[in-house]
Order: sequence, then C-alpha cells, then structure tokens
Amino acid sequence: MPDDLIDAAVAEGKIIPARAEHYRTLMEHDPEGTAELLARLAPVLPVGELGSAVLPGERQLNASSATAGDAAYPREWLADHEKPKQGPGTITFAEY
Repeated sequence: MPDDLIDAAVAEGKIIPARAEHYRTLMEHDPEGTAELLARLAPVLPVGELGSAVLPGERQLNASSATAGDAAYPREWLADHEKPKQGPGTITFAEY
C-alpha cells in the first residue's frame, strides 16, 4: 500500500519520479505523516499529453511535410526587421 500511494502521487503529478525513492524512505519512517503529506500535495506537474492539435482547415507542418514555401509563422506576424528580404539575388533559408 505505501508504494501504491507513492506511485499514485507520481501518476497524478504531485511528485516527480526521481523523488519517489525519497518518499519511500519517508514512508518507512513515518507512514501516517507521509500519507497525509502526499494527500495534501496539489498536482503541479503535467502528466498528460503536451502540445496542440491541428484545427480543422489548418495543415500540420513537420520536417517531413515542410516545403520551401512553408514558414514557421505567417509573414504578417513578423516585425519588419524579421520579414525575409525578397528580390533579385536574395537567398532564402530554403535555398541556403
């Protein structure tokens, strides 16, 4: 049962896996106090998937689908000094 409490705390994001052994040691010396501590901890670590979904109508860019015309951000989001220079003799990142 003590290991179940610690495993549950890790799964819920209350403690990091690297500290599980520390809490097992605490559990050996003070099972009631450690169980109470684990119960009172709030989840602070993300345990689910991170990232974003591609919305309908959008296309997902990744290394295998990117083409020379793809950009990380739409041009209108960039400040003037961040916009790529275009014109004769200009080398773009895709050409470099």
